[in-house]
Amino acid sequence: MTEEKTREIPLYFDALFKKVFADSNDLEPLKYLLELILKRKVLDIEILSPDVIGIKYKSKRTYLDMLVKLDDGTKISIEVNTNQKSYVIDRNLFFLFRVMGSDLERGLGYKELKKHYQINLNTNIRQKELIMKYFLANLKTKEILTEKLEIINIDIEKYANKWYTLDRPSELDKLLGLIGTKDISKLKY
Repeated sequence: MTEEKTREIPLYFDALFKKVFADSNDLEPLKYLLELILKRKVLDIEILSPDVIGIKYKSKRTYLDMLVKLDDGTKISIEVNTNQKSYVIDRNLFFLFRVMGSDLERGLGYKELKKHYQINLNTNIRQKELIMKYFLANLKTKEILTEKLEIINIDIEKYANKWYTLDRPSELDKLLGLIGTKDISKLKY
């Protein structure tokens, strides 16, 4: 008789990630994740339809991994990117701008536009820091053009590798390490 091999499914696997973080009956894991990443209290949260339909009849249809609305109207697009093909960043930007473009209803002024975050949980990426934040800004002066959008790239695999080497991992280290690991036995609790 052959020994059956068990395979751990990483938490960043689409169906598992959505089961844990997009369960409308239990929003606490998602609130906790967002509070740690955004460093702000999340009082109320609503998971919106991930289907952002194109503006024109024949425009490209957009399906997000997760779209969240906070109590103050802030919208957060969350994408789990397991491949880093050259188009992934452009695709994520397209998603972000599509959500922003669908936000203002007829008759509302541009001052009514709420803040939008694009959170990218990435594997197979080479970035200098564990979390890198991006804004529209002047390269020379570093002046931020608008506070209405922020892109946060998180290397969840590096968090998984970092966690098991730390003496005292932070709550953010633990959660992102758990999401990014392929081998749960390496993580400290």
